[in-house]
Amino acid sequence: MYETVCDVLIRSLTMTMWLILQWHSLDKAEQSQYYEMARREKELHHKRYPTWSARDNYALHSRRRRKRLDHRPLLRRDGLCDDDGNIACNYGSFLLL
Repeated sequence: MYETVCDVLIRSLTMTMWLILQWHSLDKAEQSQYYEMARREKELHHKRYPTWSARDNYALHSRRRRKRLDHRPLLRRDGLCDDDGNIACNYGSFLLL
């Protein structure tokens, strides 16, 4: 049978909740064993890959800068802007650029 997305999400949430309950049911001494294992794994990883950084997982792209379009010539042509580039505004109405 095919599972719907909703069924998969419900199953995933159920497993997550079960794991959370199991973790909180452990006493501090048992939890500290897992924290110690994680610390040792972290140290081992640092020894194996000393130059690794989390930034290595992401591509470095320079941001593309967009050129701003100058609307003033169009506004001058339509009579919505004076020669200094000030937008004409009547009684609270405004022009969104």
